[in-house]
Amino acid sequence: MKNVSVRFSGYIASITHVGESDAVILAIRGYITEFPRIVFSGDTREQIKGLKKGDHVDITGTVDASLASRKTAKGNVSIHRQRIIGRSIVPTISETMKYFGEDFGTYRSENLVIAAGALKILQKDEKRIRISINPSDGTEGIRMSCYNPSLISRINAMEEGQQVRVLAEIQTKLVKATETTKRRVNETIIVSNIF
Repeated sequence: MKNVSVRFSGYIASITHVGESDAVILAIRGYITEFPRIVFSGDTREQIKGLKKGDHVDITGTVDASLASRKTAKGNVSIHRQRIIGRSIVPTISETMKYFGEDFGTYRSENLVIAAGALKILQKDEKRIRISINPSDGTEGIRMSCYNPSLISRINAMEEGQQVRVLAEIQTKLVKATETTKRRVNETIIVSNIF
């Protein structure tokens, strides 16, 4: 069982087909900083058929983490990778349809990551703490960041290895291309509560 589940509700910004997978970029809360990329593969790809850019959808899934190796001038370096795996995607039922039986296109956005596992502190300073929530099955942990001072204090009071539960959300940031790097989108899980 995965120790992390996700729930999103937003507008499809794009759908891309890459090999055996499809990726949906979702715009949450109005095209500003929340553009999670959700990968659908295998049988789940069928759910995307008929959906298009601009459709408002609800998505559930998990976060998958793994270690990869990258060659550098100094030798091989371990790289932590995590991606959002879609399990279901369905058109959103509008709030007006739910409550009044008429569809006038009023939708609620959702950006929720739910995690449970053993706490590991990776890095900390005065303004930020990076943690990993590690599942009991020995697979790679899910990495998150926290910027809230009261939550940082709470995390600092916790024991390494303590079982914790976390509510978080995905934030994205566009990193422009340079002479040596390609344009990319950084996806960060931001802790909004931990206990």
